[in-house]
Amino acid sequence: MSDTKQGASERAGDREDFEDAVAFALDRVDDIAEEMDGAFPTLGDEPLHYERSGVGGWTSSFWTGICWLAYEYSDSDRYRNVATDHLEEFRTRLASGEVDTHDLGFLYTLSSVAGWRLTSDETARQDGLEAADYLADRHRPEAGILQAWEGYHHQDWTDEWVSGRFIVDCMMNLPLLYWAAEQTGYDRYREIAATHADRTGEYLVRDDGSTAHTFQIDVETGDPLGVETHQGFADDSTWARGQGWAIYGFALSYRYTRDESHRETARAAADWYAEHLPEDGIPRWDFDAPDGDDHRDTSAAAIATCGLFELSSALPHGDPDRSRYENLALDTLSTLAGEYTTEGEDATGILAHGVDNKPDDKGVGRSLIYGDYFYLEGLVRALTDWQPYW
Repeated sequence: MSDTKQGASERAGDREDFEDAVAFALDRVDDIAEEMDGAFPTLGDEPLHYERSGVGGWTSSFWTGICWLAYEYSDSDRYRNVATDHLEEFRTRLASGEVDTHDLGFLYTLSSVAGWRLTSDETARQDGLEAADYLADRHRPEAGILQAWEGYHHQDWTDEWVSGRFIVDCMMNLPLLYWAAEQTGYDRYREIAATHADRTGEYLVRDDGSTAHTFQIDVETGDPLGVETHQGFADDSTWARGQGWAIYGFALSYRYTRDESHRETARAAADWYAEHLPEDGIPRWDFDAPDGDDHRDTSAAAIATCGLFELSSALPHGDPDRSRYENLALDTLSTLAGEYTTEGEDATGILAHGVDNKPDDKGVGRSLIYGDYFYLEGLVRALTDWQPYW
């Protein structure tokens, strides 16, 4: 088990409540493992139950990451065995060429890189480095970005809407490149990641600290073309999960680069987030959704919680924001654990009330495997001196 952290125990009742929350989460992990029987959980017809799926898509690694967290927290080999079995699936995905995605950082950080960090598996390390190569190949040098969405093999990059488009989500893919730079000494990985972070801060983080979802840059000239949303309510709205990606992604970028601008961008995004939360601290799926559209997104809250912990740890002990961000993270975890889990429900998911893609009416009011992952990561962060897989 990871070393105990003192922070949560300084607030009366938090440690015991969070330990109970982890115990419930691990019971659900056991349920998921039994139901999946080696497959990967994905959205199903029932809101709080997952369906079996293969390793494709962008969310499969969150189940692997959950198993690594469960193993690290409990020291139980049954979770390690599930996660280790997954590594072969991710290795096969690389060999098959099914890498036409900007989300290779999500996929291989929480599977191969985490596996290498925890077990010193050299093959897993090599898989992570190979995935980093594929991700780096999405770099568009004139624009200074990693190309989002279709076409690793460039067949779709000429599409008028796709070409030169990047998204706030990709801040969470950058740690794979930073890690690869550390592992290999090849600084190109770091340069690509840091430049992409700079472009994201420039074009997707507004002056007030709120975020847009996507932006497009002319890949020939580097000229900005404009902002649009894909999963938010409107081009000028603030999609809650995107705000969480920004808080966490820029804080992680600072961990690797020590670039003060990355930490300050994370701070601006965190301050905007904190100032616009509803009373219970769980955001609606978009902060600017119309009145009456009150769907909360627990996945956004869980992601932001992990980002707040990371940002807090990046600040010096004399900075009052250090404790402010940590306390907001702890408060959010308390609310999620007390009011937004599936406890008492017929369910396999851990958190309820997640929103996958509201504009497409997909996954509204659901358990989401990535929401479950970040919730468990947040609990482990609160209770232990956890070293990030990111």
